[in-house]
Amino acid sequence: MLGPRSAGVQQLRRLLSSRRNRREEGLFAFEGPELLRSALDANIQITRVFEDVDAPSEVHETCEIARTRGVKVDLVDHKAFLGAADAMSPQGCAGIAEQILAEQTSPIGRSFSLVLDEIQDPGNVGALLRVAEGCGVTTVFITGASADPFGPKALRAATGSTFRIVVDERPSVTDLLDELADQGVTTFATSSHNGEDYADLAWPDATALVLGNEGAGLSDEIMSRCARGVRIPLQGALESLNVSVAGGILAMSIARHHETSLSTTLGSTIDSVPTKDPS
Repeated sequence: MLGPRSAGVQQLRRLLSSRRNRREEGLFAFEGPELLRSALDANIQITRVFEDVDAPSEVHETCEIARTRGVKVDLVDHKAFLGAADAMSPQGCAGIAEQILAEQTSPIGRSFSLVLDEIQDPGNVGALLRVAEGCGVTTVFITGASADPFGPKALRAATGSTFRIVVDERPSVTDLLDELADQGVTTFATSSHNGEDYADLAWPDATALVLGNEGAGLSDEIMSRCARGVRIPLQGALESLNVSVAGGILAMSIARHHETSLSTTLGSTIDSVPTKDPS
């Protein structure tokens, strides 16, 4: 049984507490049976699992599934596990996995990306990753000083979506916007007061929605680099929405428009197919 001074528990603590350590080691850590099941189902390369000796039976069952799939599972002393965990209420198990690398691909035809720039709350980053999965986003780009999508708080907020979608971290949002433009993607800068009403938009087939910092929003430079602007009209004295709420509204609007557009296109194609003359 592992104690607080064991190399494995110390590594778990390092990875849960520091983005720098995650980058240097090429690994990240996650907590709880739900994320463990999601990681297993998504074939994430899990290198090790830590199981609290006092965890409830459902946690032991999930850890046993990991064992049957060849993952190394170590029992950990209860106090040692609590000392390493990031969550306020640890859920009995944690895992270490290899960093997920995004595939660098260009959009072909219909595509929908989110660009998260300088979003500093890991809860918002995780919530937007959930939005992305639910709305069929092809890639989520994380730029600037945004919170780490592979940090423990962001992973918990994403509830497994991080393992099932493409998350692509880029150092420069301006370089990314230029790259997207070169690929024929229409970039939309989100704003609380400028831009087109989202409800009136016919979203292009290749769209990237750019969301900015919780307090400051997008910089003037980024706004000018985007092809178009979009806003959500609000009533009363309210000036803006939480970035994850706004992102959810806009992402669903894009997803629904693309779905309707695709259905219309397919219907037109079927209608245009000539029928065989029975005579």
